[in-house]
Amino acid sequence: MNSAAASEVVRRPASFSAMVGLTVSCIALTLGALGLAVVQPDATGQLFPGNCTYEPLTTSWLDQQSPTWAAARSLPIATGELLQAASYGNPETPGDSLATMQADLAMLRASGAQVIRIDLNFQPWLEQNASLIAEMEAIVHQVRVDGLQLMIADSASETYWHHPLAWSSFANAAVEREGTLAALFHPDYYVVVKEPGWYYPMIAGYPLDPTVESVTNWVDLTQQLISTVRAVSPSTQIGVAVAAASLYSGGPSTSLSYLESMRNMPGLDFLGFDIYGVCDMENTVRFLSQEGTGGKAIWVPEAWSSSGSGVYDPSQSSVDVQWVEDFYEFLNYIGARGVGLFYTDVLAQFAPPSASSWTSYYSERTPVFYGVQNATDSAGRLSFPVHAGSTSSNCPSPTIASLRNNSSSSINQLPAGEFSLQATSCQGYVFQAWTFQGDVAVSSSMAPVAILSVYGPGNVTAVYAPANSVGIAVIVYPASCASAATSVGGSSTQGGGYLILGHGTYVLAPGNCPEEPLAQVVTSGNVSEHQGSLSVHGPGAIVLVYSPVAPSAELLSLPWSLGLGVLLPPLLVVMGALAALVWDRRHRPPSRKGASPLSPLRGKSRRAGRWALGGFFVQAVTAIVVGLSLLRWWVNGYSLGGVLGATLVVLGEAILMVFVLLLYLAWTRLISPVRQGGGEMSPKAARWMVVVGGFAGLGIAGLLYFLAVRSAASDRSPP
Repeated sequence: MNSAAASEVVRRPASFSAMVGLTVSCIALTLGALGLAVVQPDATGQLFPGNCTYEPLTTSWLDQQSPTWAAARSLPIATGELLQAASYGNPETPGDSLATMQADLAMLRASGAQVIRIDLNFQPWLEQNASLIAEMEAIVHQVRVDGLQLMIADSASETYWHHPLAWSSFANAAVEREGTLAALFHPDYYVVVKEPGWYYPMIAGYPLDPTVESVTNWVDLTQQLISTVRAVSPSTQIGVAVAAASLYSGGPSTSLSYLESMRNMPGLDFLGFDIYGVCDMENTVRFLSQEGTGGKAIWVPEAWSSSGSGVYDPSQSSVDVQWVEDFYEFLNYIGARGVGLFYTDVLAQFAPPSASSWTSYYSERTPVFYGVQNATDSAGRLSFPVHAGSTSSNCPSPTIASLRNNSSSSINQLPAGEFSLQATSCQGYVFQAWTFQGDVAVSSSMAPVAILSVYGPGNVTAVYAPANSVGIAVIVYPASCASAATSVGGSSTQGGGYLILGHGTYVLAPGNCPEEPLAQVVTSGNVSEHQGSLSVHGPGAIVLVYSPVAPSAELLSLPWSLGLGVLLPPLLVVMGALAALVWDRRHRPPSRKGASPLSPLRGKSRRAGRWALGGFFVQAVTAIVVGLSLLRWWVNGYSLGGVLGATLVVLGEAILMVFVLLLYLAWTRLISPVRQGGGEMSPKAARWMVVVGGFAGLGIAGLLYFLAVRSAASDRSPP
């Protein structure tokens, strides 16, 4: 390229103005991103937090606070613990299995857990993975058999982290997902919104699309979720949670506005504060003292002394042990009904499980395990009304005794846990089986001595029959289908009832449960079922298991707008290239009309021109991949928060601005003059342009993709 041509380009007013405008636009874009960073709330706080004590939790700080907390009246607190092996994407990881989940559950139960929390990932249902669904159903059943309550916290699906949904599709999928799981498992507690900010990266357009963080949208979605869960599982306690650290951090907080709206939300049972340190505790106390709960119960669904990789530091053990003991005093201080301990892997080992360690991981115990065990023993347990009786007025009620200390317990009010259950002898009658209803279960329906598991209110009944008759217990799962009347040989009873029959074969007609078809019939004792016929040879039990229909893949498939967001960047690149060719053709000197763009070039300059055009072709091919990486970098900057998040955002914007300017200079100084016949180009300069211009194109493609995703996140329904 000759110096005269270069000078002409530099002095051209239009080019200079365009360059200045481009520079100003890039600076404005950077400042705008910083502005968003200041006010952008999410699950871990904003980029520039304030009004909170961000300091690590220490034993000395606990010693200072404990006297204030201990002054509060002590009340029973339900202890929940996260079943890590069954939560998030863990069931799909190599080495994790049903046996691993059962070992994890056994550890939690031994530590004193009354409520088992599962952050249930919907991926197996999206993929219709029958084996994984069966494992999840089996572990939930084990939770029930172990006499524990179940809490489900919505963890969406792993798919959405990699393929975000438009808001409308995200909301529809949430309603479908939570309604399906509530109908299938009938949990005692359901956290229908697990920190609004935690979901933001799953929604297309974040962080620029205001729809993602609209409090109105989140309130409307929560109301839909409550109505959906309540319709299929009326006895479930429904709640929401926020990251307590995000309530009073930086500017206006979405979490604060959302939680304020939840105080008056019809059908909502509890407000949740997720607590992982000093700041979270301070914000929780501040909200409760200033705002109140509007009569809602208080839960801390997620809690630990800290978060992140530092959780697995063995030197943290002494802090964790004291924190667990003092934290129950804090829970009494704020009037909490229950707590969910989150990093429960630390109860086993101070290292995250791996594929090679899953099988034996939960056989180990740390000092934190025994700290939790001591804390739960002293915290008290929730009690429930449980009625025990017999089918004959001539036979006494069964006896119930505590397994922990062998002492008798009140039959009318039992804490959550396991108890020995024994049928008493009755003259002229023979014990046949146990029936049970509600939130109780019996370990063996045919054994006169069994274990009664209590995880809520319910009834247990000993079935007796005259010596010449046969008693058949009818058990229905889940409890919501207990009203379905089952007929055997013309005699009918509801779930939890019994029938007195003679030996023989009868027609079995299971009852109908709305929206939950019969999945299987299980028999025990001296009865068997085959193709609708029930053969009775002695006392036994029939267990009818109902299960909701799994949603179709089409209802939960990704929306077309996401595909548009992926295809838009290359389309824009192609359209831009075509527009440049048209402009070049219209502004070409008359002597060059109809000539090839490279026709005035000869020899090395012609080869250099090919290098130049090849460079921009490389941009079009590679821009999508690197543009996606840059987009993820920006999103991570917002998600990380703090100084690190702010640095990533600013650095990303600065790199983009440099790329844009270099691309502009490469075009105006190297390509355009040659294409207009006013200069020469050397292969060396062209190669330099390919490298610099190529990377600049990648940065621009990242910005285009960012804007494309935002526009694609408009309020559309999937086709």
